[in-house]
Order: sequence, then structure tokens, then C-alpha cells
Amino acid sequence: MSSNFSARTQPQLVSQLRLRRRNIYILPTRHGLMLGVIIITILLGSMQYSNSMGFLLAFLLTAMSLLGLFYTYYNLVGLTISATAGEAVFAGEIGSIPLWFDNRGLPARFAIQTESFQGFIKKKAFKDLFHVRQPLTPHTAIFDLAADQLQRIDLSILTNQRGLLSLGRITLSTTFPLGLFYAWTYLELHNAQLIVYPRPGGILPFPQGLASNGRNASVRGDGEDFSGFRSYILGDSPHHIDWKAAAREKGLLIKQFSGNEGAQQYLFNLQEVTFLGDLEIALSQLCDWIVQAHRQGLHYGLVLPTVSYSPSNEEIHYENCLLALANFKS
Repeated sequence: MSSNFSARTQPQLVSQLRLRRRNIYILPTRHGLMLGVIIITILLGSMQYSNSMGFLLAFLLTAMSLLGLFYTYYNLVGLTISATAGEAVFAGEIGSIPLWFDNRGLPARFAIQTESFQGFIKKKAFKDLFHVRQPLTPHTAIFDLAADQLQRIDLSILTNQRGLLSLGRITLSTTFPLGLFYAWTYLELHNAQLIVYPRPGGILPFPQGLASNGRNASVRGDGEDFSGFRSYILGDSPHHIDWKAAAREKGLLIKQFSGNEGAQQYLFNLQEVTFLGDLEIALSQLCDWIVQAHRQGLHYGLVLPTVSYSPSNEEIHYENCLLALANFKS
């Protein structure tokens, strides 16, 4: 019997789960236990003194508790939960993973709580079985679901390191309506994940670009036709600074030209930053250069031991480069 219960409390990795009666567990909270003690005390006193009003009060409280038990349990039954991958973020930022609650054809639900431990299984103490309320954490969300609706709830997730980050086990629970009973279930959805890019940062200056013939270039965009301005980057030639704009306190702007084979490109190579001594620091430096280059609309490429990307400035190229850094393994 205990082995069957243990197997049932281990969530299966699924993409979508419909909550049925066998998936939900329920126990009295500490308030429910206190009410139980009060009811028993009233019954014992009524039996001792043959007090009919005491019996009536005890039976009314018992009926109220049983009705609350029913509503608490069915506040979860019938829900269908699924997840989609969250948007990629940089390490150190707070990401969010969308959970979809399908309540179509069903009544409204109230005070539902989700809690995630991001892959860590919280050991339950004896007091946790009776839902002694703990302070809410960034992993917790409390919400209501409208009747006959498909509703999205974004669950926050902390990102401390790069790579594919899974939300892990999710506890879905409720104490609605009276707080006398605690109903809960466990979820583990394999789509509840997101990509975490390395944290942009570093101490190295922006590298010198390469001309289209592969040689080092000392100026950026030295073509014949003027094509616009961009912000100054450390290492730009002072000959291309718009000094008139600087005099008008508009900041340092670089004149860009096109139509010449000397147009500059940038190639960020992991081998050139390995002297930093730590892989994560080196990847953060590459990430910082990529973010800077993309913001300026420059053509840049990435070279890793496992993959390389030719210079480009497309949005998909930017995402591919960051994804390669996030998933890189030495």
C-alpha cells in the first residue's frame, strides 16, 4: 500500500496533465485540526450535560467542515495544465515560464497556488503535512481562474547559470474556501523550461574588426557612400567621429559608409579569450561583444571549437550565436 502511494506521488514527465480525483491528495490544515478538536470538545460537553444546543452546534460545524472538504477537493479536479517554453534570458535575470490552465466547460476556481523548486525536491517536515503556512517565495504564484476559460499564468524562475533550465517539480495546491483542508498535487511538465544565455560582461575592450579580405582594419565602414550614424565604440578611428554632433552635445557618433570592399566585420573567437582563465568568464566576454555588436548593427561572427557562424547582423544570427554560447560544453 505504501509503495503504491509513493509511486503515485512521483510526478510523470508529461507535456499536459488533466487532474483527476486519483491525482489529488488532501489533508486538514492546522486550522482544520483545531476545529476538529473544538467539535469533539463540544460533543463531549453536550453528552455530559445533555445539551441539545451543543449537539446542534457540533453537527452544524461538522456539516460545514465536510462541505468545505468537498469544495477544496473539487477546486482542483478537472483542470488541464500544460506548459510552453519561456523566452530566453541572460543569466542573473528573472525569467518566466507560461503555464496554461484549461478550465473550459468548468466553474471558476479560486485561490490556487503554484510553487516550484527548480529541480530541487523540498523535504517535507511533519508540520508540512498540515500546511503550516510558509512565507511566499519568488517561485510562488497565487491566482484565480475564470469559469469556462483558457488562462495563462507566468511562473517566475531564477536563472543563476547558463544553459537549458527546467522548472522542475511544481506543487499545485489550494485551501479554498475555508482554509480547513489543504489539497495538492505534483506536476512535472517537460516543456516548462527556458534557455539561459551567459551573463554579458568582461574587462576586455571591443576587438578590432577585419576587412572583408580578412586583414585587420583600423577604421570601420570606410566606404565611399555615406549610410548613416551609429554610436561610438571604444577603438573607433577619431577620423570617423562626427565632431559637429559632439559639439552640439549629442554624444560621440560615428559616420558609416558603404560601397567599398573595406567594410569591416568582426569575428569573435573563443580561443582569443581563453587566457582569462575561466570558461564562464570567457563566454561572458564573448556574449558582451555580441550584444554590443548587435545593438550597433555591425556584422559579426562567432567561432567556437564545436560550431562557427559567419559574420552577419540578422536577428536569427544573434539568437543562434547566443544559443551556441548557452549550450557550449568544453
